[in-house]
Amino acid sequence: MIAVSNASGKAELTTRMMLCMWLQIPIGFFMNRYMSTQGAFARNMFNIVVGILLQTYMYRWDTIHTYLMGYIAYLIMMMAPRAKQHIYVTAYLMIYLSS
Repeated sequence: MIAVSNASGKAELTTRMMLCMWLQIPIGFFMNRYMSTQGAFARNMFNIVVGILLQTYMYRWDTIHTYLMGYIAYLIMMMAPRAKQHIYVTAYLMIYLSS
């Protein structure tokens, strides 16, 4: 990827982002053609796996913050009472994002 970004004069992150955007076209065709006949669970799992792979490839180790925020917010929602979930999750995210 570095050779392609050097040849194009663009940053490596920009080159990875453009590659991921172009890869989404055949992925979308594949989903439309083959995953539409599968059940909702198979489509959702395919979307999750492809989304995690694309995000990890594009942003490398910076995605760890996205995963941490999502998993910890999910755990808070599982543990907290339903009437107070929004307060706890918002407070956690504000603290995490401001630190």
